[in-house]
Amino acid sequence: MSETYHNLIVGFGSPHGDDQSGWLVADRLAADARVPNGVAIRKAAVPLDLLDHLEGVVCLHVCDAVHDAMSTGAIRRWEWNAESENSSLTRFFAEFTRMRCGGSHGFGLMEVLDLAAKLRRLPQRIVIWAVGGNRFAAGDAMTENIERALPKVADAILNELNHARAVPGAVSASSS
Repeated sequence: MSETYHNLIVGFGSPHGDDQSGWLVADRLAADARVPNGVAIRKAAVPLDLLDHLEGVVCLHVCDAVHDAMSTGAIRRWEWNAESENSSLTRFFAEFTRMRCGGSHGFGLMEVLDLAAKLRRLPQRIVIWAVGGNRFAAGDAMTENIERALPKVADAILNELNHARAVPGAVSASSS
């Protein structure tokens, strides 16, 4: 069993083009001294890897690239909070899936979160950060718009972690 943390950040990706974005955001945050204690940062190739790390997690931040050729570099954010009056996980999945332009993972994030709910490992709060991209083939270079967006995503996640008390429904990092 892996260590437990109250806050978990997972960057999804691969070494191919814009798909690197989640990994690069995770790398950026792992190197940032402003990340509070009690935050774990992981990189994963597929959403199914999440299940091994959800034990004890209260707040999960996920960063991934999504196919969006029209808005390359655009940052989108979705949040689900178990304590909100609109806490329907099904509605959250529908909203995310409707807005999402596609994915490259065989067993998608929504299926993994649904499985986590059934296993009673679903965090109380989930924040998904998606960066629009259009270069995902092996050997592709990362789009310049994505490169410019990555520091903004990392800073937004860091801001939420460090100012969690100001975010409705947020869980601040513990110092243990």
